[in-house]
Amino acid sequence: MPDERHWPLMVSAVRISRFFDAGLELLRVLEAPLDVESEPYETAQAHKTFDLNLNIVIFIFFISGVILHGKPIHYIRAVNTAIKGAGGIALQFPLYGGIQGIMIGTGLAKVIANWFVAVSSPETFYLFQFWAAGLINVFIPSGGGQWAAQGPITMEAVKLMGIDPIRSAMMVAWGDQWTNMIQPFWALPLLGLAGLSARDIMGYTTMTLIWSGAVMSVFALLMGFQVL
Repeated sequence: MPDERHWPLMVSAVRISRFFDAGLELLRVLEAPLDVESEPYETAQAHKTFDLNLNIVIFIFFISGVILHGKPIHYIRAVNTAIKGAGGIALQFPLYGGIQGIMIGTGLAKVIANWFVAVSSPETFYLFQFWAAGLINVFIPSGGGQWAAQGPITMEAVKLMGIDPIRSAMMVAWGDQWTNMIQPFWALPLLGLAGLSARDIMGYTTMTLIWSGAVMSVFALLMGFQVL
């Protein structure tokens, strides 16, 4: 009977073996050859099931790390030990990217933006765009990604309603910055360098969110009613 001290090593070896067996089997299925010579290009592309791009590579490494460490918390600790000060960035950026992909790919971000446009009037358009941008930013904490989802809808509504496109674009930027106060994506590098966690600053940033939200909402309404 094997020495009990060797059991963790044996369990890890079995886990690794099963993981790579499953991975090889998955690759065999995904890389099944296509008869592209007898099919139009569009049909072949529609049947294509595997594309080894950067997102897939990141996903493979991320999931592999979690599986090989047994528990997610063990993986988090290992990453923080290996790259102190940048562990949170390395772990959370792919997750935020995945959330952004889901929001944009499923059209959920556009549904949210369209709803705020539908309930807006020329006077309240700036205010609702500000609020919509703030809500979407919670799920897509990337200025470029958020504009890709909300920008086209905002600009189309601007044309139909005859509203200033520059101010409308700024409302999206305001909303993006507003809920950054409770979405610490922007603070990850600084928190890592300072050795702090999000909870250490959340009380201060939440107060900033409340007061700045009230002030910017008032200004958005004043612009809508052409006071400013």
